[in-house]
Amino acid sequence: MLKIRDRYHPLSIWLHWLVFLLFIAVIGAIELRGFVPRGTPLRSTLFNIHIYCGQLVFILTVLRLAVRTAYGAPEPGGDNQFLLMVAKLVHALLYLLMGSMLFTGAAGMMAGEREVFFLGIEVPALIAPDEDLQFTLRQWHEWIGKSIIALVGLHAAAAIWHHFLLKDGLLQRMNPHRKH
Repeated sequence: MLKIRDRYHPLSIWLHWLVFLLFIAVIGAIELRGFVPRGTPLRSTLFNIHIYCGQLVFILTVLRLAVRTAYGAPEPGGDNQFLLMVAKLVHALLYLLMGSMLFTGAAGMMAGEREVFFLGIEVPALIAPDEDLQFTLRQWHEWIGKSIIALVGLHAAAAIWHHFLLKDGLLQRMNPHRKH
């Protein structure tokens, strides 16, 4: 059933990098939007890119979890139990936070009396309009986004540490061009 190997399943690898690129698009679009005058078509387009790429991040994150469940994952590298625990915690938090982004964003829009669409299909308003709740959900959404950025930075730093300092080949487990 589960097969643990020395590298991730190829689908896991491609989904990992695709989610990473989409998350850059999510952050880039919303940050660029802040520099564009209100009411312009470009500002609206950037917001739509933020939303649709965010929805894709959510869908692909769920798919990544399914692939991981079906094919397993390589055993963690190293012997330091504390670092292994931190690595597992960072991965779990990344999945949890990426999953919660969609819900805080959609709920915040609903609380702000905005229509919410998921992949082009309108989602019924599940939250009554409430300015205070909208503000709170928007703050949570932004905090979660910043937390993901920090965790991705920590994740990348650990990968670089393994590659350049430990030289243990751990980074190769996510290399899409490495042969089995």
